[in-house]
Formats: sequence, structure tokens, C-alpha cells
Amino acid sequence: GLSSGTSLASPMLVGAITALWSAYPDKTAAEILDAVFRSADQSEKPDNDRGYGLPDMTGAWLDMGNFQAYSPNGRPAYFFAFNRDGGTLTFLILSDDFRPGDAMELFDASGRRVENAIFRMARHEISTLTISGLEDLEPGAYQVLLRNGEKAGRMIGLVWR
Repeated sequence: GLSSGTSLASPMLVGAITALWSAYPDKTAAEILDAVFRSADQSEKPDNDRGYGLPDMTGAWLDMGNFQAYSPNGRPAYFFAFNRDGGTLTFLILSDDFRPGDAMELFDASGRRVENAIFRMARHEISTLTISGLEDLEPGAYQVLLRNGEKAGRMIGLVWR
């Protein structure tokens, strides 16, 4: 049957927030809740009827990871995040065109290959490409070139201080 109300919504939201926190265990409870509130459809104008509204847990997850969308045609092609402290540039790839073992290179805006880049790809519904060894990377735009026997693709990521 159908059911609704706080007795159903509360445990579902707590479960979703717990899953979010498990993805970011180093974050505080306040940081997790702030991301959930910011992701909600009424975050700009909460009211007494719906509060902050319906949260977007995917949006909160992307926000917590500092992921930026690259959307050349109005819809995201991939997401990327740069972690200066960890020296990692991470891409979330929404297609299944590329796999671990494909050729991968990182280039700066001048077309020079970044030599110390270490690539690791995890293949899932949303693949994760993590490039490490980038602690001393200068701020700017960088391009990742992926190649396999069938396809070549480029992804752009921005690196900041």
C-alpha cells in the first residue's frame, strides 16, 4: 500500500544522511547537514510547511566532494574535483567508453605532458578516474586524454590553489 508522513520520511532521510556521512567520514555532522540543507529545493526560502524542502542527496554528495560539472551541451558530461592537499584530480565519468588499462595522459594548457601523474580508474556505473601525484601542480586548466582501440576522449579539469 501507500504510506506517507514523518514516520516514513524521517527514517528514510536519516538513512540517506548516514549514507552521505559514510562517503565523507572526515566531515562533521554540521558539514553534512549544511550540504543536505543547501541541496534542498527550498534552501533559499524555507517555510513552515515544507521546511527546506526535498533534499537532493546526489547534489549534496557532489557538493561535499567539491565536484564541479563540465556541461558543454547543457547537461553534464562529467564531474571533476581537485584536492590540493591530497594532490588528486578526480573525474566522475558518466559513460562506459573508457576502462582501466586504457591509455591516459594529462596535459597543461600549453599542451605539455605532466610527467608525474599517476592514473587509477575504477569502473562502475559511474566510473572514477583519479590522478594523483599532483601536489605541486600549478593553477590552471588541464586536459586529460583517454584512448582505447575504439575511442579517444578529452576531459578538462581546473586546478586552483
